[in-house]
Amino acid sequence: MVRRIAAVFAASLALVIACSGADPQPVIDGNNSSGGTSGTSGTSGTSGTSGTSGASGTSGTSGTSGTSGTSGTSGTSGTSGTSGSDASTTEFKLTSTAYTDGGTIPKKHECTNGGGENKSPPLAWSGAPPGTMSYAIVMRDLNFKPDGVTPFVHWAIWDITGSALPEGVAQTNNPVNVPGAKQARFNAGTIGYYGPCSLNSVNNYEMTLYAIPKASIEGLNPGDEKNKAANAIEAAKSASTKLTGKS
Repeated sequence: MVRRIAAVFAASLALVIACSGADPQPVIDGNNSSGGTSGTSGTSGTSGTSGTSGASGTSGTSGTSGTSGTSGTSGTSGTSGTSGSDASTTEFKLTSTAYTDGGTIPKKHECTNGGGENKSPPLAWSGAPPGTMSYAIVMRDLNFKPDGVTPFVHWAIWDITGSALPEGVAQTNNPVNVPGAKQARFNAGTIGYYGPCSLNSVNNYEMTLYAIPKASIEGLNPGDEKNKAANAIEAAKSASTKLTGKS
């Protein structure tokens, strides 16, 4: 009887196993045979970083990045040698053999009231500008100004064609020793030059030479008043130069 029961039990157990179609799973948690975690829950072994993630070996700087050797300054940048003033330019200048510029005028060129001879000094000039056709000279006392402004005029002569005046220009409207020239009236009794006459002081006297671009100054006549002549000469000039003396 006991053998029959054991056989029946064995047959029943075999039938149950055949019907289930799966092997019983292993138990991980010893406390509860049915509540354990599946053994396949671990992290996949392929999760590591790829070995090709390194930087490329071609990332270096190109060897052609240097500065070009032609970047220097050109050797032709110097200043041209022709930029200076023309060496052929001549200074327009008035001189006298009687005294130098700023020097003392000799006694004989002073007025007769001061013991002089009232003779005009010798004068010469050079370097006139192109286009000059005649010259004029005006002598002024820079320290004596009757109106408080205008220097006193001692002499005015114009329509001079040469490049010099002799000592002692004749005191007439048309001086014979300066052909073609004309002179103004100094006062009612004197034509032409009237020398320095500052008896109680040392004054500065200025000879001004004018270059005139005409052969004759229009509107002026021999014997005209000296200030009229001086103003007309000043208005007609193209250039001027000066010689100063003391007396």
